[in-house]
Amino acid sequence: MNLPPQRGRIEPRPYQTRTPHPIRFIATPTPLRIPTKREPETIHAKFA
Repeated sequence: MNLPPQRGRIEPRPYQTRTPHPIRFIATPTPLRIPTKREPETIHAKFA
């Protein structure tokens, strides 16, 4: 998990990480939208 996003995408493990991403957005679209506009970098770091 500490590896950079580039290696994660090349490896077959990215599929498992991509699956929770869409689920989280649907589960909490309102709270995610608010922080996305204020601190998009922080969310990317957490998801990555």
